[in-house]
Formats: sequence, C-alpha cells, structure tokens
Amino acid sequence: MENALDSTNPAKTKSSLLSKESLADDVSLLEPEEPKTAEPASLAVDAPANPNPKKRAISLAAPVKDGARTIGEVGIKIDPDGSVSASKAGLAELLSKLIDEPTRGKLDALPGAGGLVALKDLAAAGITLTFDMGAMELKFEAKAEQRTVTEISLQSGASSFGSLDGVEKPADVSGFVNLYGGVDTVWAKPGSEQQTSLHFEADSVFRLWDVVAENDFGFDGDVDTFLCPEGATCVADHRAGLKRKNSRLVYDSPDEQLRFQLGDTTTLGQSFQAQPDFLGLRIEHAPRIFAPGASAGPTGRTSFKLDRPSEIDVLLNGVSVQHLKLGPGKYDLKDLPLQTGANAVQLAIVDDRGEKQSVDFTAFSDSTLLAAGDLEWSAGGGLPSYLRDNERNYVATDWIATANGRCGVTDQVTAELNAQGDSKVLLGGGGLSLGLPIGMLGLEGAVSQSGSGTGFAATASYDLNNVEGFAFGLNGLRESLHLSAEYRSDAFRTPGEFQATASGILKPQYPYSWRLAASYSVPLTETLSTSLSGRYQIGNDDAFKISPLTVAQDHFGLDLSPNTQFDNAMSGGVTLGYDNDGGSLGASTTTTDDPSFRVGMQFTWRPDEKSNVNGSFDSRSRDVAMSGTWNDQKGYEHFDGSAESHRYGENGDAALGASIGYTGNRGDIRVSHSAGLRPLSSLASADQRSSVRVGTAIAFAGDKVAIGAPMRGNAFAIVAPHESIAGKTVTVGDKDDPRVVADGWGPALVGSLPAYGRANVAVDVDELAAGYSLGKGSFDVYAPYHAGYAFEVGSAYSVSAYGTLQDDKGEPIALLTGVATEQKDASKHVAVFTNAAGKFGADGLAPGRWVIEMDSDGPLSRFSLDIPKGTDGLFKAGVLRPLPALAEGKTS
Repeated sequence: MENALDSTNPAKTKSSLLSKESLADDVSLLEPEEPKTAEPASLAVDAPANPNPKKRAISLAAPVKDGARTIGEVGIKIDPDGSVSASKAGLAELLSKLIDEPTRGKLDALPGAGGLVALKDLAAAGITLTFDMGAMELKFEAKAEQRTVTEISLQSGASSFGSLDGVEKPADVSGFVNLYGGVDTVWAKPGSEQQTSLHFEADSVFRLWDVVAENDFGFDGDVDTFLCPEGATCVADHRAGLKRKNSRLVYDSPDEQLRFQLGDTTTLGQSFQAQPDFLGLRIEHAPRIFAPGASAGPTGRTSFKLDRPSEIDVLLNGVSVQHLKLGPGKYDLKDLPLQTGANAVQLAIVDDRGEKQSVDFTAFSDSTLLAAGDLEWSAGGGLPSYLRDNERNYVATDWIATANGRCGVTDQVTAELNAQGDSKVLLGGGGLSLGLPIGMLGLEGAVSQSGSGTGFAATASYDLNNVEGFAFGLNGLRESLHLSAEYRSDAFRTPGEFQATASGILKPQYPYSWRLAASYSVPLTETLSTSLSGRYQIGNDDAFKISPLTVAQDHFGLDLSPNTQFDNAMSGGVTLGYDNDGGSLGASTTTTDDPSFRVGMQFTWRPDEKSNVNGSFDSRSRDVAMSGTWNDQKGYEHFDGSAESHRYGENGDAALGASIGYTGNRGDIRVSHSAGLRPLSSLASADQRSSVRVGTAIAFAGDKVAIGAPMRGNAFAIVAPHESIAGKTVTVGDKDDPRVVADGWGPALVGSLPAYGRANVAVDVDELAAGYSLGKGSFDVYAPYHAGYAFEVGSAYSVSAYGTLQDDKGEPIALLTGVATEQKDASKHVAVFTNAAGKFGADGLAPGRWVIEMDSDGPLSRFSLDIPKGTDGLFKAGVLRPLPALAEGKTS
C-alpha cells in the first residue's frame, strides 16, 4: 500500500483509459460491440455521498488543482468513514511555489501520521484543501496574502506558471542543408548574344551537441546574378566558378547568455563604430538572443493583488494587448509591450462577482535604455574580410578589433563605452542615454587617431514620442518631436574604411562637418495626420575621402507631409518640400542642382487581404513608381506574386520586373523576369533577364532524415510515423491548416521553430484504428540554436485494452489501482484502475503477455492479460481471474 501514495512513481500516476474519476461507485465502462472511434466510450460519473463505501482504506494518486489549473498529483488515502488524508511531502513539493513562507511554516509544523496529513488538520491551520468526490481530485484554495508573488511576462506570453519541465530533448547530432538551383538567362539584344548559365547555392548547418558549424557556398555561372544597387557604380569583374561566402563555428552558453563565434563574422558596431566583416573570434553577451520575447529596457512593471478569481484586460494607450484570467494572489506584471515614448497603461479588473476596479499608471520606454543592472557587450577581432563577386576575400596583412558595452545604471540612465581599431585608425568613444521626465536625451562622443591626425565627433539627440497634449495635439491624440545635431572634425575617421570600396560596389559619399535635423508629427483627426521635418548638412571637402564618388556641398531641405486613411483599403499622402537634394552622382563627383520646390505623392491600396498596391511620384526628379504584391497561403502551401515598374525622369530610363513563387511541403520554386530600358524604348532594346530557382532542404536528426521546404527558422524537427501506422498521413498542426505533413514522400520537416523560445509541435494521424493509443499528440520544445529534433508518432505500444477483473469467487476486484507489466520487458509499465464493478481499462499496451498486479490490503492479486499478435487499437479482454498461485492465497 505504501507505493500507492508515491506520487513520483510513473507507473502509479500515468494517465490511463480509465481515469481516476472512474473510481466512483456508480461508474460503468460501456463495451461497444463495434467501436467507431479511436477513443473508448465515455465514463459517466455521479459522486456518491461517501467516496469510499468499502470497509477498508483506499489509496490512490489524485490530481491537485489550483483553480482550473492542474499543478500535479499527490498520494491520498480515503478512510471508510470518508475522511481524506494526503501525502505531506507531496503537498509540500506541489505548494512550495504557490504559498508564502509563513504558510509553508504552518504546513511543515503539522504532524504527519505515516507521512499523511488530514485535510481537516490542514483547514485548522488555515490551509484550505478540499476533496471533490465526483472528480476524485483535490482543490487548493488560498487567500491572496497567503500566496507568493507571481511574475507575469506579457511580451513573452509566459509567466512563472510556465517552466521547461517536460520539453523534449534535441538530438545530439543534427543538421541540414538548404539547396537552391536554377537557370539564368540574359536575352539577346542588338549588339549582344543571348547568354544562359546554371546557378547553385547551398547553406548548411551541422550541430554536434552544443557546437554548430555553418557554411554558405555556391556556384556562379557565366551570367552574373548580382544587380548593381541604384545610385552605385559596380567595378568588380564577374567570373564563373565555385565560391565560398561564409564559414563559422557557433557555441552558445544560455545560462551566462554568451555566444561565441569563430570564423567569418561581423563586428557589432555601436555609436560611431563601423561594422566591418572579419575572420576571427567574436564573443557576445546578448540577453536579447536568449530571451527573444522579453524587453531589454525598462518595462514599467507594476504589482497588484487579487482577492478573488478575476479577468484582467491590459490596455496600452487605450488598446487591449492582453486578456488574463487569474486566481487570487499577488502578481508582478512585467515586460509590457511598450511603444517608444510615453505609454498610458490601464489594468481593467473584473472579479467573479462582477465587481470592477482599475489600476492606472504611465510607463516610459525607449529602445536605447536598459533596465537597471542589465548589461550588453560584444568583443572580437581578426583578419578583415569582404565579399567581392559573391566570394569571401581576406586581407592577410591587416587586422581589426572591436569592443563595446552598454549598462543600465538606473532604469532611466544607460551608459556606453566602445573601442575599435585596425592598422590605420584607432577609435574610442562613449555615450549616455537619459530618460527625462518628458522625453529622451542621447549624448555620444568619439575620438579617432589616424594618419590624418586626431579627430573628434559628437552627437546629441532629443526624442519626445507619443505624448498627449504637448503642443497642438487635438482630442487626446499623441504627438512626437525629434531633434538631432552631429559634428565631425576634418580628421575624424573610422576603422574598416577600405571595405567601402573593396567589394567593388562604389557608393556615393557625402562628407560633412555638421548635420542638423528636426521633425514634428501630430495627428489632426483619427484618420488625418501631418509631419513637418527639416534638415541641414554642411559639407566638408577637407574630410578623408573613401569613395571616388564624393560630393561635399551643403544639403538642406524642408518638408510638410500630410497623410490620411481614406478607408480600410486606401491610404495616401502628399509631401510639399523645398530642397537641393535632387542631384544624382552617377559617374560625376559634383551636383549642380539649385534649390527648388517639389511635390511628392504616394498611396497604398489593399483591394483585399491578399493584395497590396503602392504608387509614388516626385515632381522634382519626375520619377514614377508602381508596385504590387499578392500572397495566398493555406497551410504549408504558399503562392505569391509581385510586379513593379519604375520610370526615372532625369534620363528617361525605366525598369520593369515581375515574379511568381510557390512554396509547398517539400520545396519551393520561383520564376522572375526583369527588364531595364535605357532610355525608355521598345523591349527589343531592353536589358532583359529571366531566372528560375528551385529550393529544398535535406535535414537529419538522430537516425531520421527528411526533405522539406528550405529552412527559415533557427531550429527544426523531423516528424515520422511509427511502422505500425506506416502509410498513413501524419499532419503537423491543424488538419485544416497544416504546417507540414508526413506522407508517401517520407517524414515531415518542420523548419520554422524558434531558438530559445518555447514552441509546440502538434500532430494528428488520419484514419487511426479504433482505440489506437497514439501516445503523445504534441511535443513541447525549447530549442537551442539550430537544434534538430526527431519525433516518432505512434509506437508498438498502441493497444487499448478493457475488460473486468474478478477474484477467484467471481466477485469484482473493485476500486483498486495497479500496474500492468510486460512479461518480455519488465521496464514497460502501464497504470490500471478498476471501478466499482471491477471494470478496467489500460492503454499504451503492445501484443504479448502482460501481468497485472493490483494493490490490496490482502493477498496481492495477479492477472494475465494476453494480447494476440497483430492486435491494433481496442482489445476486449473479457473477464480475467487471478493466476492460480495467488488464488490460493500466496503473495509475491
């Protein structure tokens, strides 16, 4: 009998075909002649006046509920008089996280007879635990002041209720490769020949325990697939061949929130730092990586207490962002999804009696602030590198090193220090982000040392966002103001300058000594808003020049931009401006545009939920642009299309393009065509390109391999059916909206799992045999970076058996718990329960002989359950009698 009170024994607590509710006296198990569903018939329960009509004590494991939430199971004993006792140690473990220290002390002080404590003694100590005879479960009730403070995170959608208990373990060895292949064609035009070539890309990931190897490489054909960006000049020569882009090892230490990267990586620049690529080591302490749903900055947390079960609407600036159902207790609300600037937060609380109360406060947020005590930093260094013609190159004669860190001094003050250098330039700087009573002030400064001498740079900014009634805001609508000023001396430079031209992509450079900017936006009505912005940049012809495309003249502009929402489908705006920003460099290094007025117009139209159309016009440059997109998705099938056209008014050139794509269960395909008309003329003289791309992914985890659409998440799972359901379709997700499916082409590949965020992989199987025990219908994961999971749906232990247990006199073996053990593998256990008529049910069985052992006050009852080979689903065992040796009164 002692084992029946052990709530940690999986054989005693595992869910079964007959639940604990079936232990009530009048529960009857219906035995269908021809089962039509995969589940056994339902059990009807009416609680008797006394949960134990027997003349002996009954011991079993009962669930414990806190409100509607099951918090675990605990061993209980029901005496013949109906009094109930529970395992003291089991209760202490379950309630330890729910009750405060004084209440835990009262529980610890109660005497425990044989490890049990009576519910009436708990009540006398102020701890309310009641036994529901109908549901055969314990219900815990506590006043708010007896409970611990519970943290609730709104951004991550989790609270302290959640834990990582029960999440699946990823495979020790896993990996995948995304494969893309296709054909590119440059069509013939006067003076040239048609050119067609193959193109291939592959990015692979291999994970061995906690180390991840990443590689990105491909093959370029004779057709250069790279298109030079608008406004830039590209001088790199194209060559065909196999090319490697990136290779690196990544190791994460989530407990310390550290990420190590060895190989091709990029510096994480702050303030005036550059972000050059390098081959070397980078170490990053980044809480945002390991808690992607949580805010890094102050979140306006607040505490409140509930005396009764209540529903809470969390309203942010008048919009409901979360609806919570909470029991009595003390709560700490954190990680509010605040907008930048001032936020009006309201907790609208309604308890179970309909009584209302409200908690209101204002919270300020800015992306540059860290919570007090929080720290972010990054450091790294190695050989500078760059991509040229789609291939990684290194500068073996140079070096680069970088470091930066940010610390939350208080919730409203964040400090920053940074340093960076290479063989030509050394740079050091720092800054402060200050949350003022109204607005946000940012200050940054840096000093550089190079062949040009000692240089200085500084910037100051002020931001006031989402403030009600600041200046001209009407009807409680919110305004925003932004001011900034930046200065750079003649000798100021940054490390890694050579990468601006090493790639062969020459972009225009506009060196300056001062840059000033201001903007103000205000809603005028619910659908009409306007903004006023100005800028002035003082050019500096004495600054160090990186690009041959350099112009150092002054630039200025002033814009007034009203915007409106015409209806749910159409919005648009107008920009009225005066500036001298209209010049384009091209091959020239100067612009001669005089200041002038201009009018810009833009609109967005959404004819339906799947489509979007955008258009714009600029009177100064006479540029006209139109684009449209269309997306349609149902389950894993995704269709999309796009088209765009752009007419450049200055030279009459035009560009046209269109593409269509499809993503399915095992891969994707995209077809695109573009044409550049210089000047605008017939398509016969256009620079026309066509491209076809087909993509797929091959992944493995443990001993399973799958093919699917290219991976787009930071973790994946392979879902395969067990051989007992081979040939059946396994759906991942909702049947009407599946994420992926396992079918005749093999296991399913779920390629969109997040890293360091809890996710669920739910599965379903078509046309299961009646009573087939599927086992887990879903898998909880909390994936490390690029982890792979291997899940098998179904098993050989898929039989659900039911029948009646009788003693050697034909009397029912009633209201007992027991264990069925597989004869050929003693490690396989399944829980068994009987109702008042001796009827039992057990699932998770396999064909073969099982020995059922039922706990009792007298001799141990043992039964033989023989399931014929080939049985699948429900098995009717009929009436089982004790094995002969135990029928004579022997025990084991």
